[in-house]
Parts: sequence; C-alpha cells; structure tokens
Amino acid sequence: MSYRRTFRIGAAALIAAGTFTFAGMAQTAPEKGKGEANKAEKLERRGFKDGEGMGKGGRFGKFGRFGRAGMSGFRGVQLSEEQKTTIRAIRESFKMDEGTRQELKSIAEARRAGSLTDDQKARVKAIRENQAKQMQAMRAQIEAILTPEQKEQIEMNRRQMRERMELRRQQMVERRQQWQKQRESKEKPNN
Repeated sequence: MSYRRTFRIGAAALIAAGTFTFAGMAQTAPEKGKGEANKAEKLERRGFKDGEGMGKGGRFGKFGRFGRAGMSGFRGVQLSEEQKTTIRAIRESFKMDEGTRQELKSIAEARRAGSLTDDQKARVKAIRENQAKQMQAMRAQIEAILTPEQKEQIEMNRRQMRERMELRRQQMVERRQQWQKQRESKEKPNN
C-alpha cells in the first residue's frame, strides 16, 4: 500500500469516528427547558421518590442545615408541652407578614440589578429596626414563660456557642495566615 492510500484511509477513519462521536453526544445531551425533569431524575437516582424531593431545606433535609431552627435555641432544655405550644404561638404572632416579605424581595432584586434607590434603602433600614424591636419583644415574652433553671441552661448554651464561634474564628485566622505564608514562600525565588 502506498502512503497516500494509507493516509486517506486513516483520515477517513478519523473523520468517521469524529462524526459518530459527535452524533452520539448530540443524542444524549439534555434538552433545554427540561431542567426540572433532569433534576427529578437525579433525585430519583439518589433514592428520592417522585414528588418527595428533599424538602424545604434542600440537601440538608426537611428541616434545613440547622435542624428545627425554631427551637434550636432550646436544645438541651426540658420544656413542657404547654411551654412548647406557647413558644410556637409567640413565634407565629411575631412572624413577618407576607406583604413586607414581598417588599423586601423586590428591594433585593432591585439591589442585584443595581437600581436601588435611597427610598428603598431607608425602607430596608426601617424594616430591620422594626424587626429588631419585635425580636426583643418576642424574647421577653418567651423568657417570661421559662423557669429560672431553663433560663440558666439557655444562657449556658449561648456561652458555649460563643466559645465555639470564637474557636472557629481563630482557626480560620490561623488557616488564612498559613495559606498566606505558603503563598509567599511560593512567590520567593530560591537562590
């Protein structure tokens, strides 16, 4: 066989292989607009049944990453059923109304779009101040139904949480310093 003929056969084989590969990829590529269907298929492969999903908390389950966030501050505190019911009712009464929630959502969209006005900034500030006041009032109402032992346990939990947060902060600073040292040592030329 001549080199020309061998070259032509090899080139034809490469072109055919490339064409078949490309055609195969085009058939298996996900269609646009079917993202939800693909998402459902992924969930099903992971063991979730149709319609079950992963709940409101996303990948962390039904109650989110931090568990039942509504009662997480009471972890380790023995509450009676009456206290739990009362606390839930208090929290529900202080919940943000849907109109304010939608207003904040629209302001957040405006901020992302870069069209946030001074009036919107002032409105957000007013809403935050109002929320802070409501949070204080809610805490006062909840503390009124707790026993002194329960209050002591909650305060101890808060102190432990602050200590853990401080430890994490220190570890983060140390990791950042180590990273910077490694980066500086890589940048310096060896003589």
